[in-house]
Amino acid sequence: MDNINKPDKDNLGGINKFWLVLKDDITEIACDAVEPGYRLVLDPSGTIFDPSGTIYYIYGTPDTIIFTESKNTDFNGDHYACTLEAICPNNQNAIQRIFDEIDTKEFVIVLMDNNGNYKLFGEIDESLTFINNYSSTPNFSGLNANRIVFSRKMKKRSRFIINPFT
Repeated sequence: MDNINKPDKDNLGGINKFWLVLKDDITEIACDAVEPGYRLVLDPSGTIFDPSGTIYYIYGTPDTIIFTESKNTDFNGDHYACTLEAICPNNQNAIQRIFDEIDTKEFVIVLMDNNGNYKLFGEIDESLTFINNYSSTPNFSGLNANRIVFSRKMKKRSRFIINPFT
């Protein structure tokens, strides 16, 4: 019998950070025989995730990064409606240039939650595109930020992966 027990450590909610990885830079998503879980392979020689490659770290204001994954059924069968949203503060030229650069590219996203777990949102054959909306509120202390969204219907849930930065 399998059990779902009370966690033996703090169980914090929320996404802490996320990175965009260009779909075309991923050779495979392999199951690791040594440490249970999946790993990203960015190179035919078997190199695990190289943080010096074409990867974009996107800062999201704390408590604004929201990831949802809902199972649905329609005429195509079961799928997961997945969405990642975040507020990126301080709209400026340098940020806008990066958003313009990534606007037409396809990604998978590495998420790190507040418990230090990593998940992969997207697959090589189910990549994500970028949606960006700018907002500025009328009051001095209000919002001056970009709201970004990645969303897709997926065949499978997002998977837990091994820390890609070790």
